[in-house]
Amino acid sequence: MKMTKEDRYIESLTRLTKKDWDELKKGHAELVKGVMENPEYRRAYNEARFKIELGSQARHIREAEKMTQTQIAELLKTKQAYIARLEHGSQNVTLHTLWQYAAACGKQLKISFVNHA
Repeated sequence: MKMTKEDRYIESLTRLTKKDWDELKKGHAELVKGVMENPEYRRAYNEARFKIELGSQARHIREAEKMTQTQIAELLKTKQAYIARLEHGSQNVTLHTLWQYAAACGKQLKISFVNHA
């Protein structure tokens, strides 16, 4: 059987030594550091990270209340797919929607401003 380009790549990764992996990680860390120095990229990264963390928190409170995405969607009069995107961090949401989501889970939405870490 002929190996695909992806198969050859995966096979090459299995032959890397610890030293090779350490060099790759170091190179990656330097690349990320350089990219994060770009203010536009850093802003986009922080925005995406915020949405993902917010979605994760939403999912955790829903699961703690033993509710499904469909149940939340019905209470918010929206579709389950919208709730899935919200919890995944890929959906822009309004404060009103977050307030409704929290209320549907029996929670109160609290927003605060904090200093940068």
